[in-house]
Amino acid sequence: MVSESETTEQVIGKKARQRSFIPGLVCFAFLLMPAHTSAQDGKTRTTKAGSAVSVFTYTEIPAATEACTSEECDWWNRLREVGNKLLRKGDEKSRNVFASLFLEGIEKSYRVPLEDRPPQVLFFRPVQIADLTSKPRNGTVRLSVEYRADGSVGEVNVLNELSSEINERCIQTTRNVIFLPAVTDRKFVTQWQPAQYKFSSSRN
Repeated sequence: MVSESETTEQVIGKKARQRSFIPGLVCFAFLLMPAHTSAQDGKTRTTKAGSAVSVFTYTEIPAATEACTSEECDWWNRLREVGNKLLRKGDEKSRNVFASLFLEGIEKSYRVPLEDRPPQVLFFRPVQIADLTSKPRNGTVRLSVEYRADGSVGEVNVLNELSSEINERCIQTTRNVIFLPAVTDRKFVTQWQPAQYKFSSSRN
């Protein structure tokens, strides 16, 4: 059971320690967990690449909370369904369908049937570090990211760094995320939010 005092990071760290039989490097990605999300609400998706393991913490896209036309409600239900599938599986088909439905909403000027909320990352590829000359062992790269209303990533600033190589790989990973933009007054808007990649070596 998770106590109310445990943070999401503590819970995921505990799960990672329970996977101590996996050798190599674990990367915890903390990307845009809504402020109201508790450790109990958070889910995880684990991706393995060689000896490296990436752990992504997420919460599902909510159902409509605001009034919407029949066309808007239908669009949102379809977008939400494939977005949540993308969160769970990260498959290419879900990525393509989500991109198509997101573009449909933009082109038809649909209003988003949600209360104001921050952007939400739905998919990212594991940080590729196998070919780097310097490998992270324990440490965190913290970034400040501009998540744009059109679904693209703008500027990325490094707030806390490791080596320049690792910093650059984290930035590359962040630039290629798929996300649901922030919502204000039922419109997608551009918003800056933090992101962090925490590296922990099970060999230490």
